[in-house]
Amino acid sequence: MDEMQSNLIIKQVSARNFELLHQTLLSLSDLKKLIIQLNFYDELSICQISRALKISRRKVDELIRTALIELRKKLQNIEQC
Repeated sequence: MDEMQSNLIIKQVSARNFELLHQTLLSLSDLKKLIIQLNFYDELSICQISRALKISRRKVDELIRTALIELRKKLQNIEQC
């Protein structure tokens, strides 16, 4: 297998992983999706998210943790299939 073929396979796997992650993210509640977006994509801190959404920092932290747990479980189930 040459380098060009290897790169194509890597891109296909990466695209599939991206699609699986995207579909899994869509399965989260709207609030969890928003908080994940704000924290990981927009790089807002828990404190900033808390202020923006007018919910406690503890609740933001809890929502991030539970969202990540849900994502891990769903992705592990997909990988086992």
